[in-house]
Amino acid sequence: MKKRLLLIVALLVLAALGYGIYLYTLKAPVVAEGETDFRMSTDELVSLYEQNEDSANRKLLYQFIEVRGAVTTVGQDSTGTSIQLSSSNPMSGVNCRFDASINEKLRRVKTGDTISVKGKCTGFLIDVNLTNCDILSN
Repeated sequence: MKKRLLLIVALLVLAALGYGIYLYTLKAPVVAEGETDFRMSTDELVSLYEQNEDSANRKLLYQFIEVRGAVTTVGQDSTGTSIQLSSSNPMSGVNCRFDASINEKLRRVKTGDTISVKGKCTGFLIDVNLTNCDILSN
């Protein structure tokens, strides 16, 4: 009886480990190939969140948004690169987070460039945050 229970527990642990490895190696969807749910400028996007964050979240959260704006900063850390797009509000902008797979496009982006970026909206802190971004044009 103990051997059977031990075997079942071992199988469950192996199954959980296999599923964990599967999720860890799962690639993020290619954003540029999917449909765009909304297109707007950085000013329009930031304004929607500043006027009513709850309403903007109901409309935009986890949607694919194409936004166009001027680059204010380009930063990099161990998990990827982020680009900050400016808005008419000096305290807020759009933070676009990129993974390492599009480094070639990111190398050409300079502060002051006006670019179009598509990403998944994950909400608003001080800035509107887009993840899994791709550069559509610059």
